[in-house]
Amino acid sequence: MKLGLGTVQFGMDYGISNIHGRTSVEEAREILHFADEHGIELFDTAYSYGDSETVLGNVLPEGHSFRIVTKTPVFKKDTILKSDRSVLMDAFNLSLERLRQDNVYGLLIHHADDLITRSGEILFSAMAELKEKGLVSKIGASVYTSEHLDFITDKFDIDIIQLPINVLDRRLIQGGHLTFLKEKGVEIHARSVFLQGLLLMSPDSLHPYFDAIKPMLKQYHAFLQDQGVSPIEGALCFIRNTEEIDYVILGVASVGQLELDVNAFRRHFADELIQGLDSFSLDDPRYLNPALWRLQ
Repeated sequence: MKLGLGTVQFGMDYGISNIHGRTSVEEAREILHFADEHGIELFDTAYSYGDSETVLGNVLPEGHSFRIVTKTPVFKKDTILKSDRSVLMDAFNLSLERLRQDNVYGLLIHHADDLITRSGEILFSAMAELKEKGLVSKIGASVYTSEHLDFITDKFDIDIIQLPINVLDRRLIQGGHLTFLKEKGVEIHARSVFLQGLLLMSPDSLHPYFDAIKPMLKQYHAFLQDQGVSPIEGALCFIRNTEEIDYVILGVASVGQLELDVNAFRRHFADELIQGLDSFSLDDPRYLNPALWRLQ
């Protein structure tokens, strides 16, 4: 298991706990330098992450060995048309231009429903063509639910899947999906390990939307305090003990934050902490899927 860095904050404000806004170009450059020094090799971005691709392209050093994963535009249509194939191709070419790369490691369907909708195979065939041309090494999708995962893995020959997993959200572990993916040889990228920062925040500071789960979150934070670990360490301890994962994608806005993450990721944790974390999990998408949060 290795760390990968999400770069959405290079291009836009993101995350419920993000109080610093977008990362400056100079800070982004320092993040890449720190990542290189500490063996972090993969960066995750997307066509739709504001200026993220452009900023990343501007700070990538010449001759670097980083692996870059980007994503397609979001289509959100009832039916994918033949013309959407060209939209995907043109967007990918623009992504390469923004990133200043001749090719990238991975390309993912950003919105899983775009593959599941009528004629979604048009988009996947375009991605397969890019792979055949050597413009991308691996193709796949970013998913939110087991239903997405089941449909996509049954119908398409994917190389990479990006999926949500954290100490509260174990649905894809409990459903056997991670084991299934590893048996198929699919590379697993775990995201949302901090649940957009929710797991790092004091429960008393949370929006009233989360009132129903505040008691459990208070118990979780009290347990971590008793164990002498930080919320970052608790979240990453859980992930480190999910052996099917290949890359853990962490969004960072500063070098200081990245240093905390790296130190927490590499720390050895006691069995008591690992076992105790099993007491905390949810099965309610209203709290596990940030797209469903109603915070206005």
